[in-house]
Amino acid sequence: KSTKEAMAILDINPDREGHTLIIPKKHHDDIATVDPKTLKEMVFLAQWVVQKLRTKFGQEDIHIESWNGGAVQNPRHFHIHVCAEYGPSVPKLDEEYFLNTKKKFLS
Repeated sequence: KSTKEAMAILDINPDREGHTLIIPKKHHDDIATVDPKTLKEMVFLAQWVVQKLRTKFGQEDIHIESWNGGAVQNPRHFHIHVCAEYGPSVPKLDEEYFLNTKKKFLS
């Protein structure tokens, strides 16, 4: 799903089924550099993902986090992770996982 300023994409190394990243379309080092319109759209997308994780994946406890600098990010780039707090980890990352997960989000 996408807006004018941001997009939601599946994480390439998911912790749980449906693990999604919310990223701005323009680069921002951290939350302090994100303009209010983009941040609003990112929160809108995060809310959409939470609703899908609950209705399509049966996940109730959702974890939302963002790193703002530090050794974890090199290079720095602001984004938001949205994923289930608990639940089965992803057993096999392959094209089928990504296609099936995408179908759940878009159904």
